[in-house]
Amino acid sequence: MAISNAVDPTRISTVIGYALDKGTEGVSGGFLPQSIAIVGEANTANQTALKTKLEFTSADEVGQEFGYGSPLHLAALRVRGNIDVGGVRTIAYSVPEAGAAAAQENTIAVTGTASKAATQYIIIGGQYIGFTVLPSDDDTAILGKIKDAINANINCPMGAGTVSVTPDLPVTAKWAGESSADIKIEFAGDDVGLTYTAVEATAGAGAVLPDDALALFGMEWNTFVINALKATGTVLDAYEAFNGNSDTRNGRYNPENWKPFVVCSGTVESDKDNLIAITTGRKNEQTNIIMPAPNSLSLPLEIAAVTAAIYTPKVQRDPKLDIQNDRLIGIVPPQVLTATDLDVYNNRDLVVKNGCSTVALQDGDYFVKDFITTYHPDGELPPQFRYVRDLAGIDFNVGYRTIFLDNTYILGKTILPDSNPSVDPEVIKPNDAKSIMVQNLVQDFASQGIFADSAYSLENMQVEIDGTNPNRLNFRIPYKRSGYVRIISTNVVANFYLGGS
Repeated sequence: MAISNAVDPTRISTVIGYALDKGTEGVSGGFLPQSIAIVGEANTANQTALKTKLEFTSADEVGQEFGYGSPLHLAALRVRGNIDVGGVRTIAYSVPEAGAAAAQENTIAVTGTASKAATQYIIIGGQYIGFTVLPSDDDTAILGKIKDAINANINCPMGAGTVSVTPDLPVTAKWAGESSADIKIEFAGDDVGLTYTAVEATAGAGAVLPDDALALFGMEWNTFVINALKATGTVLDAYEAFNGNSDTRNGRYNPENWKPFVVCSGTVESDKDNLIAITTGRKNEQTNIIMPAPNSLSLPLEIAAVTAAIYTPKVQRDPKLDIQNDRLIGIVPPQVLTATDLDVYNNRDLVVKNGCSTVALQDGDYFVKDFITTYHPDGELPPQFRYVRDLAGIDFNVGYRTIFLDNTYILGKTILPDSNPSVDPEVIKPNDAKSIMVQNLVQDFASQGIFADSAYSLENMQVEIDGTNPNRLNFRIPYKRSGYVRIISTNVVANFYLGGS
């Protein structure tokens, strides 16, 4: 075989031919490119001609398309706002409002007389919105200032209506659905003799499922999903049904279209038993992540979005890393700084064993302690797919790298047995295929600390020509994930110094 085919070998007439070929030597495939998918609702005002999918690089794009202060926009602010995930791909997928859905509505009232001029705050979904009161202001005037302050904040999840003769001020979520009921309203500021109340007038209602959005994933590999819907059991079920799992090999774990993902849902739940109740029925599933920020004033969808924002850029650079002890940047703590049950180590340990992630509230910030899926089967110690780092970081990357190597170096070659002599570049033998995986997968990942005990992989890897189909190569590639320091246990031994001994 000639070393150059720039000129067709059947040509005879004088000519000089030059061709630029793409080489594959040294091309290993890198790490799995991360892609964040946000699944959520648009504002009621944006439901007409609603776009179902938007790839974006700024939160403003999402606000313009789906409405500022919408679940999709608030999540986008967390990944393309004060945190920027850089080269990680970000896509918003919208689901329409449910039929006869209701938006959360509260009425705000104020009593008393201000003893001095002061700045006061209404806190809506964790956003501190300031307004100034004067001793001359009556309740109608103060409510008017609150109205103007709310409506001047484009990112606020609620809008304010007209001050009534009562007087009180209606504030309504910008979208209709049960997730709007997650919006907390509180007040803050110096005590100047005023009392503020927020009373629920209409509860947010209207269940929606992520199915329509998930159906748009197609052949794209979205690695991390932010659930901006209400994290009900039926919603979590829908994610699990679509994604499937490695045992049943269905959904996105289908070997012919292997593009699995993890889904993060936030919660402000602080009771350990309530957290465990979310994950108890999901002990054999590896799709959902429940990330708590107990008693937070932020929306649950923002907790999930911040988690994605701190994890995905890190794993895109280095799959073996975790977000253990990373701060949930911008997640607003309660005014009384307590995470209740999760302030206690024994409770965090219990919650982790039951498939829920944990945080610690320290100096007004939430820090991730355990970042895990709901996977915790009975009797499996340690659970194979407990840690997101092991599953989405390492296992997803092994799949990505293996498929890349198959497509780049092996698929479409002529198969010959190892005993058949040939140096033709279009021929592949089992030992050749094994060498490709050893060099570009096992040794590369071992050198970067992703795999431990590479000798185990080398000794147990198998490649064969199928016994019944001559057009098929079979691989078996066992590997051991590297560990991660999560617990440090030290005993020290104290003695007295006795003179002369």
